[in-house]
This record gives sequence, structure tokens and C-alpha cells, in this order.
Amino acid sequence: MNCNERQQLDYLNIAKGIGIILVVLGHSLSAISNELTSMAEFVRTIIYLVHMPLFFTIAGFLFEKNKGNYRKKGIKKYAKSKFFTFMIPYFTFSIVITIVAILCEHINALHFIAVKLRFARISFSAVIQGIFLYINPLDDHLWFSYVMFAVLILSFLLAEISEQKVLIFFYVMYIITFFVDLPEILWKVMRYMLIFQSGRVIYKRKKNFLNVKVSTLFIVFVASTTLYLFLKNEKIGFMGAFKPIAEVSSSILIIRFSMWLENMKLSKKLIYIGKNSYAIYLMHQPYIVPVIMLLMSGGLVKNVIASIVAVFLGVAIPIVIEQQIVSKSKFLSIAVLGGHK
Repeated sequence: MNCNERQQLDYLNIAKGIGIILVVLGHSLSAISNELTSMAEFVRTIIYLVHMPLFFTIAGFLFEKNKGNYRKKGIKKYAKSKFFTFMIPYFTFSIVITIVAILCEHINALHFIAVKLRFARISFSAVIQGIFLYINPLDDHLWFSYVMFAVLILSFLLAEISEQKVLIFFYVMYIITFFVDLPEILWKVMRYMLIFQSGRVIYKRKKNFLNVKVSTLFIVFVASTTLYLFLKNEKIGFMGAFKPIAEVSSSILIIRFSMWLENMKLSKKLIYIGKNSYAIYLMHQPYIVPVIMLLMSGGLVKNVIASIVAVFLGVAIPIVIEQQIVSKSKFLSIAVLGGHK
């Protein structure tokens, strides 16, 4: 790896570090959604608008960068690699949360956890539907692995087509989803295929996108977010036209901010967190963050303290588990992280 490639990975890892901290913060706020002030609710709305699109933008960026190598390997090797990375952990954590839910349902002392974490009554058919069809899943944060796998395979199959054409197609399809009822998982695939293709376009034209004035990007983000939220509040279906613009402009802003942070001391910590972002994503929810919020929240001051603690431990504990336990076992490395490093 040459110096330029390492620097590129550095600012992308910084961006991923920022993104995963926002993910954990967003989940801490969601755990006490009934107690949020209007300002905290607004912050949560903005977080949810920017954090996951950032990861799909970066994924699209890196896909386009490495597309030639992927195509040399062929679809079978590529699909197998991505299945291990995303679907093996998806199945592992789906099974784990099913076991936890069954224990909570059948052990009286744990009933309160089932209520707080909104576990439904467990049945075999519900578990199968939740895991394979993503219908009322027990752990709804695992959608990321499922959708990322689908998006990567679809993008590989469509790689011969111009990324702009694919982008326009999924932009139109995404807007249509606001007028047509679709299963949640299909809606998410449509949404994030669009964001992913945006990342591909950004890579192809990175000199243009990454040199746009920050003030211009900020104005685009604020304007598109305002239009999206206004249309959403008015329940106007065309709000879908502005949401992706807000999501992609926020991703570019965070990447630009990450490039600015590269030479600062904080960057090393964010790079480290970014490199471990997948482990953090898989493990922090619903085992760490909701439990901390359940035990510590109650009132404005306590909620703020609980969120800070939840973010710190939601980031730190998965890293410790990955470094001290998972990475030392080949079986666990594959089962928990799909061999992802």
C-alpha cells in the first residue's frame, strides 16, 4: 500500500469513527425516546439522517476504487467473501438475540427486560420471518448487514452499467417507494443502493466533490434537510426527492471534516475506532446501550450522563471483546465478524 492509499484509508477510517459514534449516540437517545426534549429529538432526527448513509457512501467509494480487483475474482468469490463478512454475523447475532428473548420470556426475573426491549412473544414462524424476511425482527439494528450484502451483490451485477445510470434509476425507484407500500427490507435496499451509487460517483469525480466549498455543502445540506423535514411533517410523499440529497451532502461534509482532522492528535483515536466500527455496530445494540440507558436514565441530567456513559461503553466494550476474545479464536472471528479485520 503506497502513502496516498494509506492517507485515503486514514480519512475514511476517521469518518467511520465519527459515524459509529453517531450510531451509538442515536441508539442511546432512541432508548429513551419517550423522555426526549424537543431539542434532543431534533438532534436524534439529524443523527439518523446522516450516520448510516455515511457508511454506504464510503462503501460505494471503496467499491468503485477496488471494482477492477473484484471483477477479476468473479461473482462467486466476491459473493462468498461478502456473505461471510455480512451474513454470517447477521445469522449469529440473530440467533443470539432469539436465545436472549426466549430466556427473558420464560424467566420471571427477566420479564422487565423483555418489556423494556420490546421483545414480542416468541414463535418459530416469527423467528424465521424475522431472520430471513426481516419481518418484525427481534434485533432491528442488524438490517445493516443484510442490506449491505444485498447492495454489494446488486452493485457487482450492475457494475458494467454506468454508475450515473444506476444512480438515476435508483433515485427514481426510491422516490416511488414513498407512494408504494413495500416490505421494509426492500425499501431499505432501494434507499441504500441510491446512497451507495452516490459513493461510486463521488470516487469517480472525487477531485470535484472533495474540493467543493464546505460552505456550499453546508447550505445544500441545510436546505435539503429543511425541505425534507417540512414535507415529512406535512405528510407529502415527494419528500423522498430531498432526503438523499441531505444524506449524501452530509456524508461529503463528514469526509471533508475527517480530512481536516487527519493531522490532529484526535485522528489516531478516531482511526482506531473507525477500524473497529463493524464490531462496535454489531455488539453495542441491544446488549450494552439500551441496558445502560435502562439502568441510568431518568430526568434531564441523568439522561445526559447516561448517554455519555452509553456512548463510551458502547464503543469501548465491543473493542475490548473483539481484541481480547474474538480475535484470538478463528471460529469466533468468523461467527462474530465474518472474518472481518
